[in-house]
Amino acid sequence: NFQDFGVKNAYVALRAPVGNGLDFKFGVHDTCIGYEVQDAGDNPNYTRSWGNTLEPTQHTGIMASYRFNEIVSASVGVVNTRNPQINGVVTRTVAGGGGQQQSMKTYLGSVTLTAPESLGFLKGGTFSVGAVDGRSSGAAGSAGPDQTDIYVGGTVPTPLEGLKVGVAWDHSNLDGLNDSDAIAGYLSWQATEKLKVNLRGEYLDDGGGLTGFAAGPATGAAFAAASIEVISATVTLDYALWANVISRLEYRWDHDASGGRHFASARNNANLLALNVIYKF
Repeated sequence: NFQDFGVKNAYVALRAPVGNGLDFKFGVHDTCIGYEVQDAGDNPNYTRSWGNTLEPTQHTGIMASYRFNEIVSASVGVVNTRNPQINGVVTRTVAGGGGQQQSMKTYLGSVTLTAPESLGFLKGGTFSVGAVDGRSSGAAGSAGPDQTDIYVGGTVPTPLEGLKVGVAWDHSNLDGLNDSDAIAGYLSWQATEKLKVNLRGEYLDDGGGLTGFAAGPATGAAFAAASIEVISATVTLDYALWANVISRLEYRWDHDASGGRHFASARNNANLLALNVIYKF
């Protein structure tokens, strides 16, 4: 039973000889939206952003990707559920029947623009927009309402060598409930050959209570299922000690701007100092 294991990705990859090549993933795969990814070593910071907390993570289903040219690429998919339960199915009570609703799928799509070499220092910059819409699985009659997630973001190099800036906006709407928004700004500076400095500033307006009773990405604290506002700042020093090793020293500060003292021990502020070491095979 796959549900007894923490499988992150388990899919069959196929390429159809259509145009530049149409790529398919069948199985359990990462979602197609978000500034940060599920492989922690590929993110600029050790802790995850509030936007990442709002977003879906993995799905079970099919996703197709196609690169039209060096600038435009896109992905679309049909999956079982919004949440990452492997082989999950929306289960809810409906008029005239109940149980598993196999016809209730989750739909996802994204488009990414990549700056070509002709744009000079902007070469390699990316801009993405995407959305996921569907329901999560649950016990009979308890499946959540329809949820729509929208993501817009990108990273742009600057004329200053080694300096990049990024921005991300995540919006989540639960049908019949309030919206939640997370806005983040990123700055990455390659200070020396081995030292990189990554900064992230964030604002969260969790009007839908989507971070309620979930571990905060920096504190492990429980948040009440109510509208809250959080301001966060993260500073990460990434130093290449050895080949294939990521070593990061990070400080993160989260402030409850709503004044509700939602952090641990009824505090308005949470601080984290962490050392993160990852070996990449």
